[in-house]
Amino acid sequence: MSYTEKETGGRMCPMSFGQLSPAAVACRCIASKCMLWVWDHVGRRLVRQHSELIMEDDDKPQPERPEGVPEHFLWEADSDGVMFWTEPEEMARERSKGYCGLIK
Repeated sequence: MSYTEKETGGRMCPMSFGQLSPAAVACRCIASKCMLWVWDHVGRRLVRQHSELIMEDDDKPQPERPEGVPEHFLWEADSDGVMFWTEPEEMARERSKGYCGLIK
């Protein structure tokens, strides 16, 4: 089963099972901070309604926000210089899911 990082809070880490020490009680899942975490889905939502190439200047004016593009989306360029609207990375990570590599 996949979880967002928030959903893993409070879940026991499978690495702590079978340990008799009191420290094991405090061994909670740390999600993507763990070496065993596997991302199930990480992706920023894109809206490519404007696919203009960046020319010489990097100061391409932001067009009027099209209907249906959320207010929090940013106007950015990809590595090829194609401009598009994109979801901020922090927001994409919040809704992205993953799982413990030990138990899937």
